Amino acid sequence: NQYLQALSMLGMSGIGRNASRVYIFGIAGSQDQPMLEGKNILMKNYRVDSLREYVQYRMRQLDRQFEGKIVFYSPVTLKYQGELLHEFQIEALYRAALRRVYMLNCFEGNEMDERAYAIGLPYRIASQRVYQETVARYSNHKRQKMHLNGMIGTIELEEDGFPENKELFLKIMLAGEILHIGKSTSFGFGRYRLR
Repeated sequence: NQYLQALSMLGMSGIGRNASRVYIFGIAGSQDQPMLEGKNILMKNYRVDSLREYVQYRMRQLDRQFEGKIVFYSPVTLKYQGELLHEFQIEALYRAALRRVYMLNCFEGNEMDERAYAIGLPYRIASQRVYQETVARYSNHKRQKMHLNGMIGTIELEEDGFPENKELFLKIMLAGEILHIGKSTSFGFGRYRLR
């Protein structure tokens, strides 16, 4: 409640260099349950989930219906094997998600499943629609406008050779839905969803 109040007050006074006003029109929980109705917080829908619970919830969803798509809703900037990517590569996406999961486990002191580092990937990219996107932002630190570049788009996957690794691959990629991947995640980059 105090975070919501703080964000509301910040939105009324304005955020950023131009003091842009922000209005909170909705909040949803990790399982898409509404958390806000008008100006009332629905505490009955409030719950604290772990990343593991989120991944289990999404695995159940994908068991019922997985179209084999990854949709990027915000730009992703990835380097893979020393090169900045201009189109999606499944190995690069998996490694980026694995890196984020690994870092989180390091912070929490959890062990990682050793198989995650050396799996043969169960999917390959059948087709993709990629768009380059540039987001302008102002850096107070550098006192200048900056441009952040990345890719958005949709990837269509097809099965490819290692079906025994499908569950582990999906778990890592689903964790990445929450953690985001690539550079500039603190600015909202790297947000995607498996469908």
